[in-house]
Amino acid sequence: MFNHKGGVGKTTTAVNLGACLAGTPGKRVLLIDLDPQANATRAVLKKDPTEGQPTVRNLFASGKTESSLTKLAVATSVRGMDIVPSDLRLSEAEFQIASRRGREHVLREALQTITAQYDYIIIDCPPSLGLLSLNGLVAAEYVVIPCETQYLSIRGIRQVIEIIQCVRETFNPQIQILGVFPTKYFILSKANIEALQYLRANAKVRVFDAVLPRDVRAEEAPSHGVPVVAYAPDSRAARAFGLLTSEVLRLCGD
Repeated sequence: MFNHKGGVGKTTTAVNLGACLAGTPGKRVLLIDLDPQANATRAVLKKDPTEGQPTVRNLFASGKTESSLTKLAVATSVRGMDIVPSDLRLSEAEFQIASRRGREHVLREALQTITAQYDYIIIDCPPSLGLLSLNGLVAAEYVVIPCETQYLSIRGIRQVIEIIQCVRETFNPQIQILGVFPTKYFILSKANIEALQYLRANAKVRVFDAVLPRDVRAEEAPSHGVPVVAYAPDSRAARAFGLLTSEVLRLCGD
């Protein structure tokens, strides 16, 4: 999940897509929280990591990747989904790896030791263009771009695409943009309607059929420590995430 603009529903999408994938019998999902704000961590654990608990910061701060992610992953409120939690100190680790050789590949190398344990791995990138986001993009096979149905958010999609193309040319030739996921859509808003129409007409990449509506249930769910697909499975937001999951699986060829 990547978008350099904050507040577009990126973490909500990561958490709920992961929960939907984990709902498939026999499938295991790992969610990696690369955002120092740790919103994905709170959304599935209902709390910040305890004092001294290892987080993804340890991976970047130590420079050691042997089985590191295995030791960092913890169970969530969603059966079948684990998370590598984050905390605010992850911002410090980003500075610590700035001068390290191969700093863009820290996460990619660590994932090689854990991929066999999970069917799907979702990386929630921070809303920035720093080394943490770069590590996420270098490690990823596919990118989903959540985008609020507002003019300013849509305007930034071109830059997001250019960043991903640069990563493809320089670090990760396998990375593909799976699509743009329209979020925070209010059907009675003329601005939202026009923005979605513009996005579908002008985007240079796929735009998902699924659209995430504004839904108070989605706003309530994080405070209960569960995704909205578990908190309110019959809500409009939950249905949208179910449709998104079906599209993602089809596009990935699963």
